[in-house]
Amino acid sequence: MKSDEVAGFFNKLRQDKKTVFMIAIAVIGIFLVCISDSGTDSNSGTQLAESSEIISEAELAKRLEELIEAIDGAGKTKAMVTYKSYEETVYARNSEQSTDYTGDLESSEEYIILDKGDTEEGMRIKILLPEIRGVAVVCEGAESPVIRERIVLAVSALFNISSNKISVASMAR
Repeated sequence: MKSDEVAGFFNKLRQDKKTVFMIAIAVIGIFLVCISDSGTDSNSGTQLAESSEIISEAELAKRLEELIEAIDGAGKTKAMVTYKSYEETVYARNSEQSTDYTGDLESSEEYIILDKGDTEEGMRIKILLPEIRGVAVVCEGAESPVIRERIVLAVSALFNISSNKISVASMAR
């Protein structure tokens, strides 16, 4: 198409208000479908489980050791992380409450089960990540209060725990 033909097409389109209205409705509809598909997926719990990285206490401690050793002056490091709670999956439930003939409140709950062809499984709402109880760090540079403070601040920020749950000690020689 030449530029004159394109300009003519848009001029005709501007004059035909019904067509413009229909195109606008179609674009809005497509936009709403895209938003609803991205926000409410029946497998969102499954996707969360596959995408979130749940690691063991030992692996977490190893990664923490590498991070602390990168702090200037920390030196060789050993770390230990303890969990207060481990990964927990929350499943969707239907709840019903009613009053019986005596006026007592009765309630019942049942889990929502998804049929996956050969298997059935509960519908996951969310996965609660492990909660950290405390962190112990032993490193060569812990004799220095400045290095100790840097380590406590880094661990506190990394795990979102208070400094009283972090212990930093000097490594034996």
